[in-house]
Amino acid sequence: MVRAASTIGFICCVVGLAPCRAAEPTLVAPAVTWDGVAHRDTPAAGPHEVKVLATAEAFRERWKVWRPGEKAPAVNFTDYFAVEVVQPGGQYSLLGLRVDEAGAARVNGIGILQQVGVPKGYGHTFAVFPRRGVKMVEGRELPAPK
Repeated sequence: MVRAASTIGFICCVVGLAPCRAAEPTLVAPAVTWDGVAHRDTPAAGPHEVKVLATAEAFRERWKVWRPGEKAPAVNFTDYFAVEVVQPGGQYSLLGLRVDEAGAARVNGIGILQQVGVPKGYGHTFAVFPRRGVKMVEGRELPAPK
């Protein structure tokens, strides 16, 4: 009986007699991540930020902000892109990207705020993801590789 009900539901969905459920977004894990906390003595302010870095130049520029004096790691931006997450006053544990059938991705993770009177410092995470199947990240189009 369950099989007949699911078959009828599928047929109704296909011919438009019943609403179809969209597939759940797929969690894509990062190929590699780097994270840390910078400016530990600076009072933290501002919103949680996500930036999409689609070129080596953009990646190096943002890397210097959080890791001055360190050489930025090499990333194959033809097949991959990077995401930078900044969490004022705490750390951010990035789990991955939730990518739907249309290729729209949203950052999935957990912000961890410090339990103090005035939060200080900025948690930052860089993560590298495969381009395959991703067209947008956080509502912004993923630029084509150069």
